[in-house]
Amino acid sequence: MIANGVRHMSHLNRLSASSAARKLAAREITAEALLADCIERIAEREPDVHAWAFLDTDAAMRRARSLDSRGPAGLLHGLPIAVKDIFDTFDMPTSYGSPIYAKHRPASDAACVAVARTRPGVHRRAPRPPLPTGWCRSRSGRRPRAPSCAPRRFAASSDTSRPSAW
Repeated sequence: MIANGVRHMSHLNRLSASSAARKLAAREITAEALLADCIERIAEREPDVHAWAFLDTDAAMRRARSLDSRGPAGLLHGLPIAVKDIFDTFDMPTSYGSPIYAKHRPASDAACVAVARTRPGVHRRAPRPPLPTGWCRSRSGRRPRAPSCAPRRFAASSDTSRPSAW
C-alpha cells in the first residue's frame, strides 16, 4: 500500500501458511491483499536476492480477485504458491535454470503443478535454481538475510583444485 508517497506493507507476507489459510477462510484477509503484500516484499528484495525467474503479477492478481469473489474453498484457497523453475508450467516459461531453455514454453504442466492447479491457490513462477551441470556461476538467488554472501554454485567434478559444495 502506498500512502503519501510512502510504502507501507501490512506484513501479511510474514504469516505462516496455516495462519494465512485460517484468516482467508474466516475472510479476515483477502487473497488479493495477501498477494499484494507478498508482491511488495518481492519487489523490495528481488534486486538483492535474485530469487524469481519469472513472475506474472497481473495474472496472479486476477486469480486472487477471482478467488476472493467466490469465497473460501479448500485448504489452499487464496494462498500464494510459488512454482520452482524446474517444473513445467504450460502458461509460464520454464528454463530449468539454464540459458539454453530461456524461452522454453512447455506444452503441459508437470504432474505436481497440475495437481496444485486443481486447488484454489494463487500460482506464481518462482525461485530460480542453480544450473545443475558443471562449474558455473549463475544469477541464481542469494541468501535473503545476507545478500553479500551469495553462495558459489558447484557441481560434482573430478577437478580437486575446486572446492566441493558438499
